[in-house]
Amino acid sequence: MVTAPTQPNSVASPTLSVAQTASPPRSTPPSSPSAWKMYLQQQQEAYRTSPKKPYRNFLIYGDPGVGKTRTAETAVSPVLYWSFDPNGTTSLVKSIESGRVIVDTRFEGGDYQHTGMSMLDQTMSKLERSGMFDVIGTLYVDSITMWGESIMTEAAVQQNRGSASPYDPKGTQIQDYGMSQDALLSMLIRMCKLPCDLVVIAHAEKAVNDITGIQEVRPKFIGKVYKEMLQLFDEVYYMHVQRTPGGLQRFLLTNNDGVFFARSRLASNAPIELRELPDIKAIKKKAGLPCEDLPPIQLS
Repeated sequence: MVTAPTQPNSVASPTLSVAQTASPPRSTPPSSPSAWKMYLQQQQEAYRTSPKKPYRNFLIYGDPGVGKTRTAETAVSPVLYWSFDPNGTTSLVKSIESGRVIVDTRFEGGDYQHTGMSMLDQTMSKLERSGMFDVIGTLYVDSITMWGESIMTEAAVQQNRGSASPYDPKGTQIQDYGMSQDALLSMLIRMCKLPCDLVVIAHAEKAVNDITGIQEVRPKFIGKVYKEMLQLFDEVYYMHVQRTPGGLQRFLLTNNDGVFFARSRLASNAPIELRELPDIKAIKKKAGLPCEDLPPIQLS
């Protein structure tokens, strides 16, 4: 009979007792915890009495033709509308003529070498210094998708590559994505700190969710800053058209349904429905936020 060879030099693994593996007991709280209690009381009181931010940042995305641009008519006015999509403001003619919406269409086309970041940065700085954002109700940016494309083109043009058109990415290189993403993210952070509501429009795209592996519909941004961009917004809504007995009806999807990405921070403390009518002031009113229009800007 063959027996297994013995291993005289092997050492048995030590067995740790419960006493050896247990975490050390927590120290006994001090008999006079006045210092840390005072700190907690001060922070709680500071939060309770501090003025709550009345402004919100909205990202609304969807397919072409669903009415994303028209939501500007439901925002707190006056609305300053920065248009990057060519002819994107044609559905706002009445609101523009009434002065409720003030549009800047310089970013739509023409000299794309300066519309991506240079001109926008100059415009932002000038308006911030002049106090313009204190007298408008909402800043509208339509769309971040085309804005990102123009930033990419500007980066290529500055390096003497590519043509001055966001539709011609032949001169775009990998390093342009990083520069463009940083510039876009930096400007968005700046916009989110303005003393007014911010509404940003985006196109929609299909992509695979990194966690679930399931294809979903989500906002279209340049590069790979999807998650970073979303964190900047209080509300992310998907706009779609649904057939009802009364005809076609536009809705804002306010929370993720497994196919279309959406998110509402307001819904945690307010009766925000899964599908809301595309009315920004009505949604703010539901959340108990100020939604009254500001005095009209007298341009004459």
